[in-house]
Amino acid sequence: MATYRRHGAGWQAQIIRKGYPARYRTFDTKEAAQKWALQVEADMTKGVYKDPTTALNTTLGDALDRYQREISVRKKGARQEASRIRAWKNSELAKKTLARLETADFEAHIDRRRAQGKAENTIRQEIAIVSNLFKKARKKWRMSGLENPMKELEWPGGSKQRSRRLSADEIAALVEAYPHGEFGAVLELLCETAMRRSEILNADWSQVDLSARVIHLPDTKNGRSRDVPLTKRAVELLARRPSRTGPVFSIRPDSMTQAFGRARARARANHLRRCASEGKSPDPKFLVNVRLHDGRHEGTSRLSEMGFNLIEIASVSGHEDMRMVKRYTHPVAGDLAKRMDMEPSTSPSGPPPRPADVLRRHLPPHKTIEQAAAWFEIPAEALQGLIDGVVRIDVALAIQLEPLGPGAETWLSVQSAHDLWLRRHSLEPQPHAAGTEASTTLMTGET
Repeated sequence: MATYRRHGAGWQAQIIRKGYPARYRTFDTKEAAQKWALQVEADMTKGVYKDPTTALNTTLGDALDRYQREISVRKKGARQEASRIRAWKNSELAKKTLARLETADFEAHIDRRRAQGKAENTIRQEIAIVSNLFKKARKKWRMSGLENPMKELEWPGGSKQRSRRLSADEIAALVEAYPHGEFGAVLELLCETAMRRSEILNADWSQVDLSARVIHLPDTKNGRSRDVPLTKRAVELLARRPSRTGPVFSIRPDSMTQAFGRARARARANHLRRCASEGKSPDPKFLVNVRLHDGRHEGTSRLSEMGFNLIEIASVSGHEDMRMVKRYTHPVAGDLAKRMDMEPSTSPSGPPPRPADVLRRHLPPHKTIEQAAAWFEIPAEALQGLIDGVVRIDVALAIQLEPLGPGAETWLSVQSAHDLWLRRHSLEPQPHAAGTEASTTLMTGET
């Protein structure tokens, strides 16, 4: 039978049973202590109790060292994860054993990190490391009796969606403020290609084909290879490199980030001095709340403004989740408004284009109906009906079709223009002449 006693501000449960090691554990409330003790005693009675001795003798700091040696080192983000592990090892929790860590310990850690001004996503990534450590300890390190305190933890929220883009003036100011070495070329390439910092700085000339205007990336963050098309400006920047063998750039990713920080500070100071000398008010947003990764953000937004749909943008940027592409893509509203005025085109001698015809022009030719429907999160039968011209585009479907490029307003205008023409000519909507059979082969490129 377990016993309970006050221990500091909480309650400690004590279990002493013949044939088993003594167990002690402290909780915030007596009710929580009783719940834990009843479960442990029940496991002992059933003969399924797992001895937590190893977990009681292993500190979080020691476990983190092992985690880094055996698991973290194999990850693509090993360098970033190493810095998060160092932060954990400098915390007061590193000295506590795994078995004695409580949910309340990690709640207090989250509060401390917030007080230090750390972003929610930064804290979340730190918590994720220790949560995964507990899982590995149970499954791989034979600590089967170890309980994961993260189960009842309220995790920090993810990062907030950013809409910050680098303007042409800001890019020029950054390059002017830091004209050293490869900084300017790398910054511009981020904006021209939408590549990741590490992808550009780890690229080798054997991956670059300037005549075809393509960089081949054999191993990316998501584990898949991809080919990145190069704009004329990107080709020009690469063609200026002094060598065509070995690494394209010599600067390290971390050094590039540090250089960006220095360039941003200098360029902002230059802006303030220039405005003061000219008697102008400085732009409060100029180079404020901007970071190096926004160059990739700028690149994806430019692709959107060029008319590429989200599937095409994802094939360039390497994103697998369409929601992430939306987060990185922020076209200028005024440019979208101009495009909306351009489509659909109408002819005075004939009807406006059918919504199905416009839709078929935007669908990816290499996708099946099921694949495209999954991309846009539209039921396959609804997409098939749209292609065949038997399903109307309403507000909900117009929003779901936005990943194809045109905004919801454009899709609604296409449908409205066609409805109006039919009404004026006293006609009823008819299915697409090609029928269902033809529409299912359209997307695989067959005829």
